[in-house]
Amino acid sequence: MKLLILDVDGVLTDGTKLYDAQGRCSGKRFGDRDFTAMKMFRAQGVEVVWLSGDEWNRTLAGQRRIPFYSSKHPDGKLDKVAAARTILAEHGLADWSQVGFVGDDYFDMDLMVAMARAQPPSPYLFCPADAVPGMDAVAQRLTTPGGRGVAVELYHRMGFPPVDWNRVLELDSDEHVGR
Repeated sequence: MKLLILDVDGVLTDGTKLYDAQGRCSGKRFGDRDFTAMKMFRAQGVEVVWLSGDEWNRTLAGQRRIPFYSSKHPDGKLDKVAAARTILAEHGLADWSQVGFVGDDYFDMDLMVAMARAQPPSPYLFCPADAVPGMDAVAQRLTTPGGRGVAVELYHRMGFPPVDWNRVLELDSDEHVGR
């Protein structure tokens, strides 16, 4: 795998959003171990990007130095397949065979199916334990529910050699969280 595309809500979070009195999202709960796992992927040479229809996630991705791609068009329509094709092109990859994707919801199914049916297909399609029914038809179901360490489980499942912790610490130092 050279590139890992992560959906955010329901994968890196449990899908819960906190809203203020004006109806704006004011918070979500992420697990820090997933952020460590993303740095471990990057230390192994796997680029990690976020793909989400929720623009709220863009700021956190920027603070964490994770490229963010929106699947929402200006007209409000969601299209993760088109957005993922842009990601593929921008990362210089010719096909899906070296690209992983983790999604959890019906909004992720079109991309899962496109990547599974492509020639060559992606062998790296995953979903959290609590993903919507039917996701198993195209993705490998992890044992971890969304927001509880999905990226951690996926990293360990991939069977990488020991990680260079100096590189992980270097990536961590590059983040701008809480500054």
